[in-house]
Amino acid sequence: GYRDIKVNVIFQSPINPQHKMICEVQLILSQYLNEKKKIHKLYSIAREQTYFEMIVQQDPSSGPQKELKDLQFNNRFNLAQDISLNYNEQFMYKCTVDSETQLLTLEGKMWFGVVDMKQKKCVLELKKELHFGQQAS
Repeated sequence: GYRDIKVNVIFQSPINPQHKMICEVQLILSQYLNEKKKIHKLYSIAREQTYFEMIVQQDPSSGPQKELKDLQFNNRFNLAQDISLNYNEQFMYKCTVDSETQLLTLEGKMWFGVVDMKQKKCVLELKKELHFGQQAS
């Protein structure tokens, strides 16, 4: 069977001590981690296919579907213009938005940040540490 240990910890921002985040730390053997990554990739592909099918499937009760070119998008938040970050990498490779809290998490290879989109300000920035076997680019 699959084995790992998960521990929840509370992280407090060194920049804004009133901001705290519950984080999960997973301890897992490298052989299990390799298998977990393979299975997760298959799961991601299946989930994306299901999501795509739900989106493109037309709901007969909603009337005619609009063409993409007919949709209008409102620019409500521009990260590059609205927020000052201490980010100096070329690419950011992961971001998520929590629509309830309006928090945007951003991740680069050696940097992590959290932006409050309501207040349009960065509430947490951290430089990542290299782990054993990792190389900085």
